[in-house]
Amino acid sequence: MKKLLFVSIICLSVLAMLASPALAGRYDREDAVGVGWTNVKTISSGSATGSIAVETITAPTYIYAITYTPKSTSAWACIYNSNSATGSDTTEEIEIAGVTTNKSERVVFDRPLNYDKAVYIAGYGIEISLEYRS
Repeated sequence: MKKLLFVSIICLSVLAMLASPALAGRYDREDAVGVGWTNVKTISSGSATGSIAVETITAPTYIYAITYTPKSTSAWACIYNSNSATGSDTTEEIEIAGVTTNKSERVVFDRPLNYDKAVYIAGYGIEISLEYRS
């Protein structure tokens, strides 16, 4: 009986060790510096240009942080989980608008945002930097 109990405990322990990595997320609670959040994508659209700046990351992506600086009072930006801002497959994830001119803000996501399709960034009168990993 003791042998059976001992073997059962060993088997359950091995199963618990094998199952625990599967329960953790891909980037669950990782430190950004220690695991290589080295990719930075920056877009800039000054209010004087009168044009909308766009940028695309074409692979599935985890976004760790966003830093933005509005250059005018009418500055705005949208970040989509898509290859473009049009079509039926477009999901707007983040919108930035009505912010203070020339005041930088940095938003760090404790659990990185998962963009499973692609990342499409559009902005006017704003500078945005994304820290991400694809």
